[in-house]
Amino acid sequence: AKTNGTDELAGETFTKETNTFKSALLEDYIDLSGVPEVMYVGHTVQLPEFSAYGNAKVIYSVDATAMDLNGLAMTCIINEAKVITLTARTEMGDEYNAAYASKTIKVLVDDIDMSALPDTMYIGQKVTLPLLSLAGYDVTYTSNNPAILSVEGNVVTCLAATHLVVTIQGETPMVYGVQTLKKKVVYTRDNGCVDAIKQVWDDVLAIDNSGVDTVFVSYQWFKDGEELTGETRQYLQNVKGLNGSYTVEMKDANGKVYHACEFYLEPKSEKAPMMVVYPTIVPANGQYTVETSNEGEFTVISREGINADKQTLVEGQNAIVAPMQSGVYILRYETRDGEVATGKLIVK
Repeated sequence: AKTNGTDELAGETFTKETNTFKSALLEDYIDLSGVPEVMYVGHTVQLPEFSAYGNAKVIYSVDATAMDLNGLAMTCIINEAKVITLTARTEMGDEYNAAYASKTIKVLVDDIDMSALPDTMYIGQKVTLPLLSLAGYDVTYTSNNPAILSVEGNVVTCLAATHLVVTIQGETPMVYGVQTLKKKVVYTRDNGCVDAIKQVWDDVLAIDNSGVDTVFVSYQWFKDGEELTGETRQYLQNVKGLNGSYTVEMKDANGKVYHACEFYLEPKSEKAPMMVVYPTIVPANGQYTVETSNEGEFTVISREGINADKQTLVEGQNAIVAPMQSGVYILRYETRDGEVATGKLIVK
């Protein structure tokens, strides 16, 4: 600072220069309260340009692999769980000290909540799914079999009951090169059916009356939706093997009709050796036939684990004599390649 004055003794004017220093600068502040603690991919936040008190320009720094800092717009560009730190500072001004601030941000993975979709749906059942993902993006739902499970908007409806597994998928738009996908598989059943079909042996299915309040007196078996002509007994046997979808129409003594819930059996692997046994119920010392796909060792094992018979079978039909003692026996057939097939034999 300069001061002008007059020296009365000397009769001269003079100019005096003095230096003045501030004893203390004021504290400045950077307001990061508008920055969220949690962000998802694609989310953008505007950062303050100036400090709160000193009106000083703020300089920011952040992990560039997680956030895109374009001017004052900070956008999350990853869809993975990560914790990052945003730092901010200003330069020291004439009246304020330099200000410093930081904010910890959790980046979360976007997800589609499909927990409302049950593992099993029944005919006519409807389920409403969320319209938005956790990150707030619109979700589009699709079904890989709309004839069974239809999708309209965010509502899934069960139209039919079948052995097929249906996949419902939810997806969001592509954001910064990533897309949220969620899949869930659903089984379908008829809510009016009776869970009565049980597998007794490899080649026998039967209706179990023990779990219902009525007694069935007549039966009609169906396979893959087609009526099996002549199959009207309580059990179904196919010595060549069972595979596919089986249902039964049953009636009680009053003529009331019931439907057994669908029972599905996967086709056996083509690599498995074929062993067809018939009949599977024989008298002691009676004869039964074992039909095989190739040569192998055949063993008859009692429930006590004792070998009741052992012999080599040829490809095709083999006539076998049943054990003398009644009981349930396990049949084991092993090919030269080590492939194994099993079955059961009841000796009366």
